[in-house]
Amino acid sequence: EGCVIENNYSTGFAACGGQRWSIKGNTWCKNGGRMPGCDIDWEDGWNYMQCDMISENEFMSYNNVITCAGMYSSVFHNNKFYGITWMYPKCNYYAVVNNSFIKDTEKVSTSTGRVNFASRSDIWIYNNTFSGNVVSNQLSHANAQYRMRFINNHFINGYIGTDDRMDVVKCDFTGQTTLNTYMVDDCTFVECGYIRVSGTIRNSKIKKSSIVPLKGCYENCEIEDVVLEAEVSDKNTPIIFNNCRIKSSMENFFTVGVYVYHKNYLDIRFQNCVIEHTGENLIRFVATPNGNSQILFENCQINKNSGYLLKLFQLSSLSDASVDVKFIGTEIDKNLLIDEKLDATKVRVQYDK
Repeated sequence: EGCVIENNYSTGFAACGGQRWSIKGNTWCKNGGRMPGCDIDWEDGWNYMQCDMISENEFMSYNNVITCAGMYSSVFHNNKFYGITWMYPKCNYYAVVNNSFIKDTEKVSTSTGRVNFASRSDIWIYNNTFSGNVVSNQLSHANAQYRMRFINNHFINGYIGTDDRMDVVKCDFTGQTTLNTYMVDDCTFVECGYIRVSGTIRNSKIKKSSIVPLKGCYENCEIEDVVLEAEVSDKNTPIIFNNCRIKSSMENFFTVGVYVYHKNYLDIRFQNCVIEHTGENLIRFVATPNGNSQILFENCQINKNSGYLLKLFQLSSLSDASVDVKFIGTEIDKNLLIDEKLDATKVRVQYDK
C-alpha cells in the first residue's frame, strides 16, 4: 500500500498463487523489458490465485496488468489505467468497478489504450470510464451460457467490439465511439462515429450518430439526426426498426449502399414507427440493391411534406436493381417526388393506403 513501483525489468509485482492480496494506493510506472513486461502479472498460480482486491492504483507502464492463468473472484476497483490491460480467457468471476481506462500519451508515450476482457465464467464490468480505448473481449467456450456484463459504463472516443454473449446495459457513448456488438439495452449515444448492432438495441437514445446496421432489431428507440446507411448481404436476417420515434433533418433519411459498387441484398423494415423528416430525400440510392430486396414501411406514420420519396445518386447504376419499396398501412404523402431516373420495373413502389 502507498508504494511507488517503477523501473523493474520484467514486472513490478508477480501475484502468483497468492490469496486475498490487498494492492492499494500504489503508483506503477516504467516497468517492462523482458516478458511479461508489465506492472502486475497474475500467472502460474492457477486456482490458488483468489479474491485479490486491487484498488486506488495508478498504472502508467506500457502494459499495466496481465491476468494469464486462473485468478478467481478478484476485484479491480477505483484504479486508473493508462497503458494496456489484458485479462486472459482462463480467468473466472472477476469484477471491474469504478475504474478509469485512459489513452493518454503524456502519461504513457506509447499508450495504445488497449483493453481486453476475457473469461471462462460470468464477469461484471460496472461503472467504468473508457476514454480513447479499444475495448475487446473473448469468452472461452463457444456454447457456454455465461455472460460478460457491461453495465453503467461511459465510453468516450473509442471502439468496443463484442460477441453475442455480452450485454451492454445503461451505458453512454459519446465522441467518435465505434460500437460493434449484439445486445444493447437502455443506452445513450451522442455524436458517435459508427454504430453496428447485429442483435438487438432497445430502449435507447441515439442522436447525431452514424448507424450502419448489418442485421438485427432496433426496438423502442428514440433516434434523432442520424446518418442511416445500409450495406447488407445476409438474406436470412432482416434489419428491423420497431416502435421507434425517428426525427431527422438530414438531407437523406436513409441511404442504400455506402459505395457506388456496393450492391448487396437488402431487407430493411420500419414497423410501427413515427418518422419525421424535414430533409430532401426520404430514401437515396447510392447503389441499388439486388436479389429481390425490399424496403418496408409497415403501420408507420411518416411526416414529410416536400422533397423526394426516392432519389437516385447521380453515379448509381440500375443494371442489377431489384427492390420493392412498400408502404403498408402507412401514412405517406403520395405527392412526394420519385426520381425520373429510377426504372419503375426495377425499383417498384407499392402503396396500400
